[in-house]
Amino acid sequence: MAVMVDSQGRVSVRKAARTLGWRPGVPVELTIADNVLRLSEAKSSSAGCIGVTAVIDRRGRVQIPYGVRRLVGLAPGLAAVELTTVNHQLVLVPAAGLILAPGSNETA
Repeated sequence: MAVMVDSQGRVSVRKAARTLGWRPGVPVELTIADNVLRLSEAKSSSAGCIGVTAVIDRRGRVQIPYGVRRLVGLAPGLAAVELTTVNHQLVLVPAAGLILAPGSNETA
C-alpha cells in the first residue's frame, strides 16, 4: 500500500497498525537497514535500550524524525510503500528505491 509523507513528516500507518494490533498511543521503535525503515512495537526494557521511538497518534499516524527521514530518503510529498511482515514489524520503503518492471508502472 502506498502512503505519503506529509509536510510534518507524518506517515499514516492506520491500516497496518490495526493489522498488527497496535493502537493509538503505542510507542514504536524505528530502525533502519538497507535504506528501509522498520517500525516495531517498542519493548519496555529495564536495560535502558537507546534508540529512536515514535508514537502512533489518534489518527493512526507516526511522525518520523527528520534525521531518520533524511537517512532513508523520505521527504514530504514523497510516496513510500508500506508493507507488514510476519515478524510483527511494519516496513516503509521509499518509492524511489523500488525497482519497476520494464515498461510497467507496477513494482516487480
